[in-house]
Amino acid sequence: MAEFAPDDRVCLLMGDTDAIKSYVFETSTLPEIRGGSEILIELEQAIGDLLQVAQERGPAPEPRRSRLQEWVHNTVRPSFIHDVQGIYCGGGGFLAIVRENRAEELKQLMERLYLDHTTTATITVVCSEPVPYRDLEKGLPLPAPLALAQLRGRGIAEELLASHFNPFVSQREERKNFGEWLAYLVAQLQQAKRQKTLVPFIETLPVYRRCDSCGKRPSGKYDHTRGEEICTICWQKRERGRTKRRGYLLDLQDWLREQFRLEVEIEPAESFGEMVGSQGRLAVIYADGNNMGELLQRARTIHDYHLLSTSLRQATRDALFQALFNVLIRDVLIQGKWRWRAAPFEIIAIGGDDVIVVVPYRAAWDVARELVRRFEEHSAIRQLQEQFSPGSRRDRKPTMSAGVAIADVKYPIGFLIDLAEDLLKEAKRWARATEMGTLCHLWLRSPVISNSARVTMKSLYEKQTGPAKLLLTSRPYTWHEAEQLSQLATSLQSIPKSQRRALAECLEKGPLVSINYALYQATRHPHLQLQKLFGEVRDLILHGRKNGKANTNWFWVESSTPKGSYWETALLDALELADLGTKELRSTSYGT
Repeated sequence: MAEFAPDDRVCLLMGDTDAIKSYVFETSTLPEIRGGSEILIELEQAIGDLLQVAQERGPAPEPRRSRLQEWVHNTVRPSFIHDVQGIYCGGGGFLAIVRENRAEELKQLMERLYLDHTTTATITVVCSEPVPYRDLEKGLPLPAPLALAQLRGRGIAEELLASHFNPFVSQREERKNFGEWLAYLVAQLQQAKRQKTLVPFIETLPVYRRCDSCGKRPSGKYDHTRGEEICTICWQKRERGRTKRRGYLLDLQDWLREQFRLEVEIEPAESFGEMVGSQGRLAVIYADGNNMGELLQRARTIHDYHLLSTSLRQATRDALFQALFNVLIRDVLIQGKWRWRAAPFEIIAIGGDDVIVVVPYRAAWDVARELVRRFEEHSAIRQLQEQFSPGSRRDRKPTMSAGVAIADVKYPIGFLIDLAEDLLKEAKRWARATEMGTLCHLWLRSPVISNSARVTMKSLYEKQTGPAKLLLTSRPYTWHEAEQLSQLATSLQSIPKSQRRALAECLEKGPLVSINYALYQATRHPHLQLQKLFGEVRDLILHGRKNGKANTNWFWVESSTPKGSYWETALLDALELADLGTKELRSTSYGT
């Protein structure tokens, strides 16, 4: 790793892969999705090796290195070894310090690497103005030797000054640190992404036969396994997904060995149908950290940023692996099954603080809430909270939100990814209000067209019964509320399925009809203590959402908005979870 003298002029180089989802989820074929993910990981590892950054998965060992990684390690890296100091590389992005005279050369090299290796995937790289190395931790240079306290503005300028300084520190001088550079580079990166006018394009003339997989490009290869004519890009991803090493599964096996001394062999499934088996439905979980941008801007030094990024990456990985172990792996190991020919999950991506994973639909709710909880309770997250929150004007702890889209295995995976991402946005809105980890789920029992979570949930759960407006869901939930809801769902499973369905249908008819039917069921099954259970449904809505003066009617709560009042219940959510299946999770954990 390069060592710079205090007077050496250097630049900060930040990069981020463009449109990862459109490249990885271009089709619904599992080997192609897996192969696209592995190709991007290979590029990320090659860049990490070039920048001399210690990565979560580390550089590939000698026998496993691809031609690209061999070329970067043996040819490119030696030419930059005294000019680059890597800070972070992971999750599709990187940050490095580069000598002024090599910054543009390195920027062009990285952009060319992605385009040459994938043909369609690109990376956006931005470069800061050159400054002496010793000034990097002093923040952005001021245009004139003015005292920060004397800076004033009018109109928009005043608002910009307030948004830059006031949310983070009480004294403006405290904002002049490495975190200010990060905020500047992130803004420059977003602007560069929006201003891109050229994208890779492969012309497909009318006389060409289109790819049977993506339907976009001309076919050029024949897949004998599936009997399809596919394009060279889909061929590259499909062959990579079939033949190369299974990166995330190897990581999971290493983690099980380190934490529990378990020797488990896990092979990936060949298709989503094989992964979910007879269940016939799958779920996409899309999770992402909350308040991470603000947290990273609290990094006062380069060491702080490295600590933050490394801790977030470690906590994300541990939380996901622990959730998969608790929900899907532990029970199978108890049965004595130590080798799986088709894993019941597919880890698509683990970034710095985000996760995309596909699981059977019955495990989705439990994996999501366990993931969110484990992340928030991880020891590394607690240490970050203790180290970087004191002195901040907004003490927001790092948490995670998750969107869960559940549907038939025949749904296009790209559609479910978009829906899960939209559900994640809904969960994040609730996270901002509660400052806790949250999750929002949607089970598509019948075909829908829109991939907008808000539009779909409105059509499914907002009803009008006479003058009364009904909201048949209380989503999103914090992970604390999710655990309470799981307990309610477990209790409701003791009611016959036909009677649960009848109760769900009565909810659409309004409070009076549904309460009468619930009273009938409570009288009919006194041993189930349904009156107490329905009261807990009301308390779940009231907890943290309404004040004590809210108008309630057993498991219904009346809410008021500027547009009018409506009756809300969480009972339908609990009934859906009872059908979905949920279980009590044991407390075995790591890093808490």
